[in-house]
Amino acid sequence: MKKLWIEVEIGQDDVRAFKAARKDDGLSGGKVYEAMRKELNALVVDRIAAWRDAKVTVEELLDELRAEEGASVTINYDNPDFNGQPERTIEVAAPWNSFIGTTYGGDTLLKALQTAVEAKRKAKKE
Repeated sequence: MKKLWIEVEIGQDDVRAFKAARKDDGLSGGKVYEAMRKELNALVVDRIAAWRDAKVTVEELLDELRAEEGASVTINYDNPDFNGQPERTIEVAAPWNSFIGTTYGGDTLLKALQTAVEAKRKAKKE
């Protein structure tokens, strides 16, 4: 197992906000920073655990989008223009969108696929 070290700059405004959120529970000096460190560490550990639990892969999302007969997913070229458009896009034509090719985008292929799957699930509920 490897250790990951994260450095975070903390200013006085951060300390005041941290203490205010805890109703100034007597923390002072180094105890404030130690409490902040413990809380941030817990957040990071929880987030990493969520990543492990998600285990969503591009292949699983593609399978979900293509599960219905006749459904197709087209992965488009990357957008290298930095023009405010999504970096990655896909087009989905399936029974749930009346086979109208609909484009979904995101910063990564995974994000674009997740956006399309969310749209599919929402359409299926309606």
